[in-house]
Amino acid sequence: MDDQTDPSKPSVPVSFPVRDLESLASGSYLESFHYPFIKASVPLSTAAAGGLPPRLGPRGIQPDAYAIWHWHLMDVFVYFSHNLVTLPPPCWMNAAHTHGVKVLGTFITEWDEGRAVCRKLLSSKESARMYAERLVEISTSLGFDGGRFYFKIVKAFETGIIFWLPPLFCKMFVSFFICSLYDSVTKYGKLRWQNMLNVKNKPFFDLCDGIFINYTWAEDYPKLSIAFAGDRKFDVYMGIDIFGRNTYGGGKWDTNVALDLLKKVDISTAIFAPGWVYETNQEPDFQTAQNRWWELVEKSWGTMRNYPRSLPFYSDFDQLIYPLSHHSSFSGESYGGGSNLTFTGTLSDGLIFKTRLFLVELPLGDLPLHISYSVSTHHPHLHYIIIKILNDHLPSSWSPPQVRSEGSCILGLLLSLTSNHGGEGFSILVAEGGRPSLPVNLQTQLDQVLSPSPLPRASGWTLREALIERPHHTMTEIHAVCCMKPEGSGGGAASRSFYAELGHLTIRDSRRDLPQASSWSVVCENVSWAAAGADGRRAVSAEISWRLGEGVDFPAMWYNIFARRLADGEDEGMMMRFFVSDLKVPAGAVAVRFIIQVCGPDGACQKLEESPNFDLPVEEGSIPF
Repeated sequence: MDDQTDPSKPSVPVSFPVRDLESLASGSYLESFHYPFIKASVPLSTAAAGGLPPRLGPRGIQPDAYAIWHWHLMDVFVYFSHNLVTLPPPCWMNAAHTHGVKVLGTFITEWDEGRAVCRKLLSSKESARMYAERLVEISTSLGFDGGRFYFKIVKAFETGIIFWLPPLFCKMFVSFFICSLYDSVTKYGKLRWQNMLNVKNKPFFDLCDGIFINYTWAEDYPKLSIAFAGDRKFDVYMGIDIFGRNTYGGGKWDTNVALDLLKKVDISTAIFAPGWVYETNQEPDFQTAQNRWWELVEKSWGTMRNYPRSLPFYSDFDQLIYPLSHHSSFSGESYGGGSNLTFTGTLSDGLIFKTRLFLVELPLGDLPLHISYSVSTHHPHLHYIIIKILNDHLPSSWSPPQVRSEGSCILGLLLSLTSNHGGEGFSILVAEGGRPSLPVNLQTQLDQVLSPSPLPRASGWTLREALIERPHHTMTEIHAVCCMKPEGSGGGAASRSFYAELGHLTIRDSRRDLPQASSWSVVCENVSWAAAGADGRRAVSAEISWRLGEGVDFPAMWYNIFARRLADGEDEGMMMRFFVSDLKVPAGAVAVRFIIQVCGPDGACQKLEESPNFDLPVEEGSIPF
């Protein structure tokens, strides 16, 4: 948002920082028009328990924008800028919370301007307390989990004033507010990065939940920091700058050097600027380089958590919404929005390509497990799913994800399940053609092959579904597997190219009916019309909100918003609120019907004719619907 925009006036919602203490003190941020649109819609407490599906919000708006799909490798995500108060946008909060990762904003004061801010901020205990209260209020209202405080000024404050700092008061207001301080100012009020925890910055550490140590530390500094931390050594985060600015090990593609040392010493780490991969255009492309860099983290530190952890689970392979560990690329025409996974390369007969998609923790209960998917009929195809079950047999059928592949390529999923009582492995393949369609060497690796049941086609895709009845087991991994069809069903070359696309996947143990349209109330506010252009069309802007009636509850995954008779078509969001900006209305129309299509946690969407809607009259027009 630029400085000329009045945040109290209706406009396209944006997330923006608090740039000065006056704005912070006034509480005007929470009174802005944008506030209802920029709150997190996925609470950490619910998501961490595995209670919500991985839908984060609008998709495909900026397909080339920076994205993270390695949430399983981190505990805390800090959103940073050089503004006074940096507030995480809802898309990042939702993404992190969906995967059980906490989100911190940033409070930073820098140089001469920062010195003036600190002088006012810390003028008294009452002042510090008031600003702390405002910070906590914003955090709890927007839905993030705390803040990192960074004082980067030449002379911050007098000796002893540290006990008046906002982090102390933040904890007084809300016990769960996470307060972390950056290693920049000493207890004497001097700007002196210590690069370790020591007597000069430990008073700050004692007041806060953690300290982010500056990234120019030497090899023995982590051990020295542990000596000062005592039993709080994991609250000391040794910094690593991925750009390599005087950081131990050099950062960049050698980030693992520092990670390995910290892992050995047994202390926490803070990775600064992992966007280096994106900002420096690392070869060959962002997605490949991003996976390669995060592999350094995983190989050094392992996985922090598995996700998803509850049913239902739905994915259309949107790169913003779930923790893909490895993939080829996100491309191709999607089944119903989102993205497809594309796998391509060269394989010799009998060899397979395998890449892990998910590390999961999905418990299977007494209800049958429904797995559904769809297959594009644009190309000849053969699809299959491999399930590896530890310690038991799989008597029932099952179903994979949506698949499109060239005639000579087989695309499947390898799933690992464990018996809750432990035991040996058992692998099952779900394949449309059964065992004869598979390479001989692959057949010998499978204990059982099942065939899914076909469902009616939809939008050019063939839908399939199957059931698994395997109580007292937990699904732990999902892999994608590609191989060439054996000779006689696709060619006989020793080495052939393969290409396959994987679309959506749904795993559920039950289905919940979508609420009827009459259960919803839809409101349209802040409507403004622009004068008609040369083509006779008028532009409308409006705020649309909807809610379920009292006593009705439904965990909607996302909402598609349609404007009937408008060429602009469809958009989507995760919150129960949407802002329409400058939508063109055909000349002569008498009304615009906004349709809110509700989509459930298993990916099922309500029929448009059964969806809640709102008719907005046009000031001029004569063409009815």
